[in-house]
Amino acid sequence: MQEVAWEPLVEEGKEGFKLKFFFEENPYFDNEVLEKTYVMKADEDDVLEEAVGTEIAWKKGKNVTVKVMKKKVKKKGKESGPPITKTVKEDSFFNFFDPPDVAALEELDEDEDEEAIEQLQDLIEEDYEMGCCFKDEIIPHAVRWYTGEAYGSEDEDESGDEDGSEDEEDSEEYSDEDSEEDSAEDSEGEEEEGSNDEALKGRKGKKGKGKKGEQKEQECKQQ
Repeated sequence: MQEVAWEPLVEEGKEGFKLKFFFEENPYFDNEVLEKTYVMKADEDDVLEEAVGTEIAWKKGKNVTVKVMKKKVKKKGKESGPPITKTVKEDSFFNFFDPPDVAALEELDEDEDEEAIEQLQDLIEEDYEMGCCFKDEIIPHAVRWYTGEAYGSEDEDESGDEDGSEDEEDSEEYSDEDSEEDSAEDSEGEEEEGSNDEALKGRKGKKGKGKKGEQKEQECKQQ
């Protein structure tokens, strides 16, 4: 792929946008440009009317969107017949150019096909969101995606969130330690106050005798 671009629809009476994918000559398909067009309803805001993709001209045996499976048929007492060929759809980026049919929603009965309607709506929404992602995110910032800067900005955002949470944890730890130190200092202060009170009581007890007490003791001795 050489380039990706988008342009608004210029058709009269239609709104929407068109994506263009430019390719070099390759061994898989003959198309030089693959397009994906989103047509919006003119009378309603943000309502998709249809999505149309380019039909890819795959070279023989090079269709990467399907896988061909062969199964041998065994018959009792007879030679095996020709193998049964089954085509299975494969996950591929090129399925983007084969979008779900928006008009099929109107054909489904809401009462009988509720589950089928929900599945189809999910596919249509996912397809439209992918188209908008190309238009709004990838194409305007193609160089940043190519150099990897776009990936780096996402990583920085995540690391910033992690750093913020770590800082919060550290602040909580510090606050806990500070509270423990404060409580220890308070208890030490209480112990010192208690010892000071005891010392004061002891001093008061000694001072209680005074000179009068000494004189009484001497008189008793003389008698």
